[in-house]
Amino acid sequence: LAVLSVAEYTLGLQRQLCPKRTRISTVSQVPNDVTEQLRQAISLGHRLGVVISPQSFAVASGVGRDGLLSVRVASWDDFQMALAEINRTGWLPQIWVLDSRQWNLAATVNFCNHLYDHGYWRPRKETR
Repeated sequence: LAVLSVAEYTLGLQRQLCPKRTRISTVSQVPNDVTEQLRQAISLGHRLGVVISPQSFAVASGVGRDGLLSVRVASWDDFQMALAEINRTGWLPQIWVLDSRQWNLAATVNFCNHLYDHGYWRPRKETR
């Protein structure tokens, strides 16, 4: 799981998320550079990306324009609806975008752990 976070959350995420599961880095302030950061993370073998940015709409649209499947999640309820949609239709977003003004650090950690544990992105043969 590649996590691109605002500077205020980076240290807290590094303390609370498992380093074997995640690669945490600071997100660029320029929305177009975020896509390049995500492409680099995916090329290193990460299958999912989580972006925490105050410019969540611009990031989500920029990522979508570049061909990566993304979803902007505004609340925990939206996250649960997106997971239900994944289970129902098989739609597989690669990038999850959170707005740092709507998600605090504890909710972000919970989101990342829940997303990783859900396992929709793993091939059927892979086991943990």
